[in-house]
Amino acid sequence: MKVRNNYTEVFSDVANIFGYINFVWAERPEYTRQIVFSLADLRTTYFNPQTGQQVVSKAVYNAATKTLTIPVGDYAVFQYKWDSKFDSLSDLREMVGFKTDPANPGILVSREIALTVTGGARLFKKLPMVYLQPLTGRYKYRRAASEK
Repeated sequence: MKVRNNYTEVFSDVANIFGYINFVWAERPEYTRQIVFSLADLRTTYFNPQTGQQVVSKAVYNAATKTLTIPVGDYAVFQYKWDSKFDSLSDLREMVGFKTDPANPGILVSREIALTVTGGARLFKKLPMVYLQPLTGRYKYRRAASEK
């Protein structure tokens, strides 16, 4: 989750971070996962899955003063690696099924999965919670044919 400073001034204040991301399996909405994030999930560098590259964030947290500073037009980035398990502990990878990839027989691929993502974040006590617009992404899992 990236929280952007769209204002014409630098945001800098004592951090009061709370946020969450909800994943809902679009096909079976009873399967959900809510991830709560905190300061521990703030990243100075992060992996951008769209470009496949590491990106440096200009947002800075000073642990001595507990101050978060976000320059104009930049982002505070929170990243969490989801293990594909729902709140019920059901593992999505075990529920979708795999078949051999016709282009590479050493790889198994799942059918396409649609996940709807929502969430919200508050970074400073003086600012309100900001919310993500719901986003539905389509994904396929891949694994080596030698994995069970």
